Amino acid sequence: MPDKQIDLISVVDDNGKKGSNLGAEWSRAKGDYSIGIRHSKTARKLDLILAIHESIYLDYQVAPELIYSNASPASPSNE
Repeated sequence: MPDKQIDLISVVDDNGKKGSNLGAEWSRAKGDYSIGIRHSKTARKLDLILAIHESIYLDYQVAPELIYSNASPASPSNE
């Protein structure tokens, strides 16, 4: 079964004030998902827009390449 991810897109309270996302936490073992939201203290209701999507994992293998170095070029030996 593919992993799912939940993202909080927006929060607006019943007074039309925007809230902010303080972070999210997922416990797969317990099946719990928590979202920290900062909102107005006078809010009685919150309208949340969530995006639920599958997580896609990619594995890239690349060869390293030096693009820039601060080291001075090696000086030729005077033998």
